[in-house]
Amino acid sequence: MEELARRRAHLIELCELQRSDIAMHVGALETPLAMADRVFRVARYLRGHPLALGAAVAVVAAMRRRGIWKLGRHAVAKRGVLLKWGQRGLVAWRAWRALRGRRASI
Repeated sequence: MEELARRRAHLIELCELQRSDIAMHVGALETPLAMADRVFRVARYLRGHPLALGAAVAVVAAMRRRGIWKLGRHAVAKRGVLLKWGQRGLVAWRAWRALRGRRASI
């Protein structure tokens, strides 16, 4: 009986050491795992809202095609460009809201 008690105590001690070792290794992975969780949340959102993904791709494509990336700081000085993009954003937002409302009523 004493032999079993000693073996049990030894195994419990071994388990505690292994738990602390695992906790140390998992702690190093906390930041990458949090980043992966964020990526999966975004992927789930985009899967549920394909229109948002399409709109984002369209905006990036339009900006690259028109050279908006090259404007940089000078975009503030060019009010016409900002006004035009603001109007386009407003139209896109209104279209999104209208489509979203129709989709919810279906």
